[in-house]
Amino acid sequence: MAKSKISPLNFMITVDGFQLDIMEDTELSTEEMALRESFEQNKYQALLQLSFQEQKEWYSVSLTFLYRLSDLFQKTLLKAPELEILRENLRVKLELDDLQEFLNTVPFIPGSEYVTADWMEGIWQKLNDVYRQEIKQYNGTVEMYLTEKNQNIRVPGRIFFHLVENPKDELPFAFMATYSRSDNGKYVRHVPLKYALEEYKNEEKKLLELMASLGRAADKSNLIAGLMETGELFYPLKLTASEAYTFLKEIPLYEEAGILCRMPNWWKKKNRSIGFTVSIGDKKPSYVGLDSLISVQPKLSFDGENITVEELKELLMASEGLALLKGKWVEVDYEKLQHILDAYEKVADYYEKESLTLAEAMRLELNPEQIFDLPVEEDNVQVTNGIWMKQLRKTLDNPSAIESESLPKSFQAQLRPYQNTGVTWLSYMRHLGFGACLADDMGLGKTVQVIALMEKCRTETGGHVLLIVPASLLGNWEKELKRFAPELPFQIQHGKKEKEITEGSSLTPFPEFLTITTYGMITKDETFGQIIWDMIILDEAQAIKNPGTKQTKAMKQLKGRMKIALTGTPIENR
Repeated sequence: MAKSKISPLNFMITVDGFQLDIMEDTELSTEEMALRESFEQNKYQALLQLSFQEQKEWYSVSLTFLYRLSDLFQKTLLKAPELEILRENLRVKLELDDLQEFLNTVPFIPGSEYVTADWMEGIWQKLNDVYRQEIKQYNGTVEMYLTEKNQNIRVPGRIFFHLVENPKDELPFAFMATYSRSDNGKYVRHVPLKYALEEYKNEEKKLLELMASLGRAADKSNLIAGLMETGELFYPLKLTASEAYTFLKEIPLYEEAGILCRMPNWWKKKNRSIGFTVSIGDKKPSYVGLDSLISVQPKLSFDGENITVEELKELLMASEGLALLKGKWVEVDYEKLQHILDAYEKVADYYEKESLTLAEAMRLELNPEQIFDLPVEEDNVQVTNGIWMKQLRKTLDNPSAIESESLPKSFQAQLRPYQNTGVTWLSYMRHLGFGACLADDMGLGKTVQVIALMEKCRTETGGHVLLIVPASLLGNWEKELKRFAPELPFQIQHGKKEKEITEGSSLTPFPEFLTITTYGMITKDETFGQIIWDMIILDEAQAIKNPGTKQTKAMKQLKGRMKIALTGTPIENR
């Protein structure tokens, strides 16, 4: 299979789990078929097994999401110090930080709205159950079980490195190496490493097995090699900020050697690094439209507190390593801090001039670096919506929250509640200067909603509207307009006119409020594209789904203050 191909092996998230989402006649490769069969037989066992494989480039978005979840479980499992001692009695805990980070990166896949903390805990419990059942039935050691799954897995040993703050001492950090010891095979205690020398003084082989991970770490770390050579590693130590920083930076080396590390929480938390946030749209603009100027508020922060650009520059002048800021330790990483300072200075100009439009602000959510040129690959650089912008987004996502507007008496229909919500939403989008896609299912009354909107616009502001429909629907629109908006003047540009146009004639001006024409007519005369319409409406808009066709290109040349697409099939799933 070509690496660039994305697998059709998709999954759908459900209220309490997930399920395969694939058509029966879909062609699958041998590898995909084997994976599908494993999920059909026992999906949670298959999910656990997935974590022991390398992620493939051809994974679909939904499969990648499930892989990430299983991979997180496996990595958390490998960090458990009681793996061998507790075996099937071990329950792998989902850490709160991991849970929150995962929830913040849920992709848009079918059923993604069901992915909550409870959903995550439920899947985590299922993976726990599978692991505990498998290890209970396995006759060998946990290490043998894991290496059979993947021979590249290194099971952590029993040695731990601990680093804690020691704020009342001149040497601000304390270090201790410990090892885990079992009491009655059920409980695990951590005792200083020096006691291992006493416990295994007559069992050299066991002592060497215990210390093997230290040897691997010493091969890659001058710090650990030096502490082993002097014997200091077996006793509690006080460290300078520089030594502690070296330890923290080398944690991946220690863990690769099979040593588990316990470190201050702030080192693991992203909010304990310097962060830069751009808040867009805290204040409501003087008027609302796509070209409205939106407020831009840049903020520097550390551990939830705002800091000044001067404090950031002072950090850049400090020695690389750890430095105190507002009484708390922070990593001084010149490259990252310089990125943040550069980003701040780029945005400062927008802040002073308020030169960001609402249209640009909306696009920021899809591509933040496009406008500000920010290093958004950094976790600590974020673009967020301000108070007003959040409210705007909330309203756009929840049309029922928009205050309902009255319709003119000349509109002669009684709308259902959901139709009234649709008209209100369309009117709100027009007020904002946005386009809209009304995608109610067939038979739910998209036509009457649009007629209500047009009659409302006619009685309030007037103007010129262009309605483009398939030729087969001209009669239906004519009948519905006369029925629901008998006072709304319209003309139909079709029929004989089409012949005149093909022979080189041009359309006469459009005096009526509404002009109705067909997709074929648009491609045959450029007059439609020479007018700036107040509103352009496309019925059965899936007719322009292919961007390269002549018809689609002709539609895109039309100029309108608002464009509305009507379709019962906004997304083709297959």
